[in-house]
Amino acid sequence: MAFHNGIKFSTTGLIFWIDSEAFNGGSTVKDLVNGSVGTCTNVTKHSEGWFSFGSNANRIDFAGNSALAIGTGDFTAICWFYPTQINADGFYRRIWMWDGPTGNNTNNPQMILDKVDGSIYSFSGGDLDIQGGSTSIINGWHSAVMIRDGNTITQYIDNVADGTDSSFTLNTTSLNSGSPRFRLGSYNGGSGDYEGNIASVMIYNRALDTEERTKIFNDQKSRFGI
Repeated sequence: MAFHNGIKFSTTGLIFWIDSEAFNGGSTVKDLVNGSVGTCTNVTKHSEGWFSFGSNANRIDFAGNSALAIGTGDFTAICWFYPTQINADGFYRRIWMWDGPTGNNTNNPQMILDKVDGSIYSFSGGDLDIQGGSTSIINGWHSAVMIRDGNTITQYIDNVADGTDSSFTLNTTSLNSGSPRFRLGSYNGGSGDYEGNIASVMIYNRALDTEERTKIFNDQKSRFGI
């Protein structure tokens, strides 16, 4: 177990975690699990403490991380975000990508914003394709969770199920020869740029159960005024 902002949560299976509170506004930020360093390009620290992404090829890029090569195994990805723009700028705006340089690879899970209604879109460029129904999320804080449990991926917005897919063969070990390079905030560093704020991303190499997922959401939501 660990504490953050006075909140106790499980670290069992936690393989990647970045949080804006560990960001000093400089050119790098650390993964709080293994200390790997992400390079920040045009990302600033919001006056209230968040990662702030503008419209100028903003992104955070991490080097290869073999811990993210979990193959076809279960995982949970949790992100707190506050989008201020949804219209596509050449590509749909990416919140995060499991392996940034790979792009729309069939094995590359991504969380993106729909350019029409701002709904969350769990996508891989292959057979993972979950377009959620939660709209009007712009200009507000939200939790977006992607969970793979066996052969099913489900996304949750603010702890409510928002779409599921069970017809996929996604295998993250194939990305960058088993060392995926996590990216936050852009598709390719020039298009698909996320605009808004992001507070944190946590990735587990297991599927959190309903009780765990709900506890994390309920414990963290007051940080975002929800």
